[in-house]
Amino acid sequence: MTTLREAVAEDVGALNEMVTAFVQKPCQMTRAQLEAYLTLPDQHVAVSCDDDGKLDGFLEWTVWRPSLSFSGKVCFIQSVYVKEAVRQNGIGGALLDYVKNWSRNNGCSVLHLETSSKDALEFYKKRGYTECNSGLYCAVTK
Repeated sequence: MTTLREAVAEDVGALNEMVTAFVQKPCQMTRAQLEAYLTLPDQHVAVSCDDDGKLDGFLEWTVWRPSLSFSGKVCFIQSVYVKEAVRQNGIGGALLDYVKNWSRNNGCSVLHLETSSKDALEFYKKRGYTECNSGLYCAVTK
């Protein structure tokens, strides 16, 4: 069973490995920088853990304040990654549900993300995200 939660300092080693796999180059942050990043008030990382507590995916998001484009706070999804060995098991969808619930509970009016991957585009569309000029978005309802 997959467990979802916000990342903590003890996750930094595993996060570093997943970020490296995701961007296909070494993570640009040191361990101390990653630990500090996890404490920033508008930056968040959710992780998925397997039955043994090992991380197998993450979703990173930030909160934007209202702007001319959006009337409420905006949750901007920056990265979604699931280890290749466990893809197609619902982890990515569960992470998206986690951030959608978090957004709803924290006063965000919109979930927003951008992608250039056709595979990712289909993944998001299947989960209710719709295209707009500046990327993809999904309205969060109260």
